[in-house]
Amino acid sequence: MLQHEENRVLTSVGPGTPCGKYMRRFWHPVAVSDELKAEEPVRIRILGEDLVMFRGSSGEIGILGLHCSHRCASLEFGKVEENDLRCSYHGWLYDRQGHCLEQPTEPEDSTFKDRITHKAYPVQEAAGLVFTYMGGDDPPPIPRYEAMFREDGHRYVYSMYTNPANFLQIVENGSCDAFHVPFLHGSKVDRYIYREGREMHWFRETDYGLASLTLRKPVKEGDTTVYAHITSSVMPHLTKITLRPLRNMEGHEYAMPPIELMVWHTPVDDYNTTAFELLFIPGKDYDKAQLDKYIDGVAMTKDYKKSWPPKRDERGRYLLESVPEQDAAMVVSQGPVSPRHNEHLATSDIGVIMVRKVLKEGIDNVAGNRDPKGVVRHDDIIQIPSTDEWIEVGAEREVGAIMKDIGERWVTTGDLTVKG
Repeated sequence: MLQHEENRVLTSVGPGTPCGKYMRRFWHPVAVSDELKAEEPVRIRILGEDLVMFRGSSGEIGILGLHCSHRCASLEFGKVEENDLRCSYHGWLYDRQGHCLEQPTEPEDSTFKDRITHKAYPVQEAAGLVFTYMGGDDPPPIPRYEAMFREDGHRYVYSMYTNPANFLQIVENGSCDAFHVPFLHGSKVDRYIYREGREMHWFRETDYGLASLTLRKPVKEGDTTVYAHITSSVMPHLTKITLRPLRNMEGHEYAMPPIELMVWHTPVDDYNTTAFELLFIPGKDYDKAQLDKYIDGVAMTKDYKKSWPPKRDERGRYLLESVPEQDAAMVVSQGPVSPRHNEHLATSDIGVIMVRKVLKEGIDNVAGNRDPKGVVRHDDIIQIPSTDEWIEVGAEREVGAIMKDIGERWVTTGDLTVKG
């Protein structure tokens, strides 16, 4: 349980708040590059700040404070002139750095424009997404996660939905709570896996945040393979997993190549969160049309957009017909910000406890002018572990004992191999 003030510290992302200062040490995705058209300013809201985003004639993107520094009219109605944005009210012209270049209604010899500094944030495009940094001077480079920058495959990028809930309860649901999956998303049979001891979970803190390992015993008698799934939670709100859809469950045959899936949950404000999804499939030899059809079938974005807003019955209850609707019901029903002073955490909530710990330590680091986990100061490619595979464990020992050995070794070393 968290007290009111502890909860506020972890969930309030506006300017000047402890978590807001922490969030402003990171680059955040705010749009899909292909969806931002030239000469069409777009209003956005990120970390509790109202902004306007526009693409100039050269292709460069600017993000400025929404309200003109003159009389506070919205710049979403402005006009893009080459790479600058002109307010439609009195014609003040701003460049992408927030400099006021022209004030047509002022005397020609006026220097007033030189004393205007309009809010502006750095912008970069990477892997088909638009990122912004809202932390002021000395921005770090955008982390070069492998799935974002590999060139030996196919990449798909989607904007998803805006969920009416605080970012933290979404992160807690998706990246560090594997225990809910069989109960919320699985069949009645799957819900007995814990009672039978067929599924085990471990968590470990990493350089970038948190990772979780799920091991499941084989269903088929005599099968000497163990299912292993690793999810990585990258601070402050990125989840990385691997998907390997099956053709044949019993034979462990894969229908298609593995998908590297990354999902960011960018805080709009304290009460809303927007998700962005990137999928990478290694290999250039696949038929693009076949891959497109494959992705349409597995990309979470498609299900979420079809299921959003979640359907309700005549009593106003969520129907829970799909995974997105199931997750939405659990996350949104907690309230815009989960009342954590009312919760009673159990042993299965170790991942939730750990991610809150890492978040609080990051907030404290920023308060001490130190970089939190997840901020990098280099341009090297970063490999974030995730896996979805079967591990051959042999038949010499009881499978449960082997699973415990694998999990305990992984917590200490990150090694998934079977030894001894």
